Amino acid sequence: MRTTCSTVLVAAATVSVAVAACDGRVTPTRVVDKNGPTDAAPVTALAEARPLDVGYEQGLRLVGVQAPPSVARGGRASFTLYVLVEDDVTTRKPKVGAHLSPLDGEVVTGIGDHALLGSRGIANWRKGDLLIDTFTIVLPTDLAADELALWVGIQENKDQWKPVLAAGTPALRRGRIEVARLKLEGAAVPKAEAQVPRAAGTITVDGKLDEADWARAARLGPFVAWDGMSAITRPTTARMLWSADALYLAFEAVDPDVHTPYKKHDDPIYDSEAVEIFVDADGDGDVYVELQSAPNDVTFDAAFAGGARKNMDAAFEAGHQVKTAVDGTLNDDKDEDRGFVSEWRIPVAALKDVPAGEPKVGASWKVNLFRLERLRAKQRITGSEASAWSTPLAGDFHNLARFGTVTFVE
Repeated sequence: MRTTCSTVLVAAATVSVAVAACDGRVTPTRVVDKNGPTDAAPVTALAEARPLDVGYEQGLRLVGVQAPPSVARGGRASFTLYVLVEDDVTTRKPKVGAHLSPLDGEVVTGIGDHALLGSRGIANWRKGDLLIDTFTIVLPTDLAADELALWVGIQENKDQWKPVLAAGTPALRRGRIEVARLKLEGAAVPKAEAQVPRAAGTITVDGKLDEADWARAARLGPFVAWDGMSAITRPTTARMLWSADALYLAFEAVDPDVHTPYKKHDDPIYDSEAVEIFVDADGDGDVYVELQSAPNDVTFDAAFAGGARKNMDAAFEAGHQVKTAVDGTLNDDKDEDRGFVSEWRIPVAALKDVPAGEPKVGASWKVNLFRLERLRAKQRITGSEASAWSTPLAGDFHNLARFGTVTFVE
C-alpha cells in the first residue's frame, strides 16, 4: 500500500513541471521510450508537458501529458503521456486506455487498450524511469461539439487501476481521468433536422408508398455510419408524415440479401436485420421509446425512463403497424435482392411523454432512426453495418444527446 506522498519541482528553462514523489521521493532519473532508454534528460523531456499528478498503487504515476491545442474534424490527433515508475512493475502488464468525448457528452472515439510502450523492455524498467508513451486517435468527421476532452486510464487485464488523485484533479469517468482538452477546427456539423408535413389523405400501410402524400413527405437521410467515419455500402433513407393520431414512417433500404431468422413479436430482431425509430417526444432525455421491425414485419418495442437505457419496460406495446415490400426473395441467399421498403403507422396514443395536443403544427420532437444491416455468406453472418439518420458517434444507439429534431408542419 502506497500512502506517503510529497511533491518536488523539476525546472526546465522557464518551465516548472510538478512531479509527484512517493515512498522515498522518487524523481525521474532516466527517460525510456518504445525503443528503450534514451540519452534525453528527464527535465528536457518534460519541458513541453502539461503537468499531471495521478498516482496508482501498482507503482506508476501520470506526471504529464502533451496534446495538440486543436484538431480538425476527421483528422488525427497525437498525444504523449509521461509516466513515472515509482515501484517494481516488471511483472505487471499495464495498458493505457484513452477516449475523446464532448465536455458534456458520451465517448465519440478512442483507442483500444494498448500496452504501455508496447510492453517492450518492461523487464528492464526500474524505479525512476520516465516512460514516454505516444498514441494517435482518429476523429469522426461528423462532430457537433466545439471542444473535446481526453480521458486516460490504466488497466491490467480487465481490471481498471484506481487512481490516487491530487487535490483539484477533475472527477473520474469510466475509471479514467480528464487530462487535456482540444478545440475542434472547422464548422461544426449540425444535428439532423426535418420539417415533417401533415398527411392530407388516408395512408394505407402496404409497403407501396403510392399515396400522393408520400411524394411530399419529409426525407430523412441518407443515413450515415454510427461512428461518423465508416463507409456505408447499403444506403438507407426514410420518409415521415404525421396526422393527429399517428406518425407515418417509411424506410427505403438497398440490400442485396434481405434476411432475418426471427418470427415472433419482441424477438431480439436487433441481432439481425432491422430498422428502428427512437422517440423522445418531449425531448427531455428522460422517458422515450424504441420501436423496431425486421424485414418480415416481426416487431419489437420497449420503453425507457430515467435516461439512456434506464429502467427498460419490455412489456411496453406500441402497436405499430408495419408492412415490408421486399424487392427480391426474403431469406434466400441464392439470388441477389435489390432491397426493401418498410412502411409504418405508429399510434400516437401508445407513445410515452407526448405533450398534450401533439403532434400539432409547430411542435418539435426528438427522434432518431437506425438501420442494422447484416452481411452474410453461405448463411453465416460475416459483418455488420449500423447506420443512422443522426449519427450517435458511439456504438450505443441510445445516445439521446445525438437525437435529431422533427418539426411538424402543414
